Formats: sequence, C-alpha cells, structure tokens
Amino acid sequence: MNEAQLYSLQRLSAVIMAPLVVVHLITIMYAVRGGLSAEEILARTSGASAWTVFYGVFVVAVSVHAPLGLRKILIEWAGVKRR
Repeated sequence: MNEAQLYSLQRLSAVIMAPLVVVHLITIMYAVRGGLSAEEILARTSGASAWTVFYGVFVVAVSVHAPLGLRKILIEWAGVKRR
C-alpha cells in the first residue's frame, strides 16, 4: 500500500472508532457508578450478540488504527526509514 492509502485507512479506522469509544466510555462510567464489578458486567453482557459485534468491530478498528499510528510516529519522530 502506498502512503496515501495507509493515511486513508488510518483515518477511516478513526472515524469508525470515535463513536465506539464514546459508547464504551459511557457504558463503563454507567456500570462503575452503578457499583458493578467487572465480573457483573461480563455476566450481564455475555451472550448478548450486539455487544459481541460492537466489541468485535472495536477490536478490528483498533487493530488497524494503532499499528498505522505507531508506524507514522516511528517514521516521523524516530527517523525509521520507510521500506
């Protein structure tokens, strides 16, 4: 892939991640304020296919976004050469 495609892919993953991060943070804040433990949260969400899909998409988006960002940091700040 060329630089423009990698740039676009990282931006696309950011667009996908943004609402997912917001929903995740709201969910965690709601659960913590409600006094739920991690075990209780997992018990409530296990078996719910919507949460499985939600976090599956989240993990894929992060898996695309993070390495591209780290690559860019290494190229720009650490002076690592492109292949």
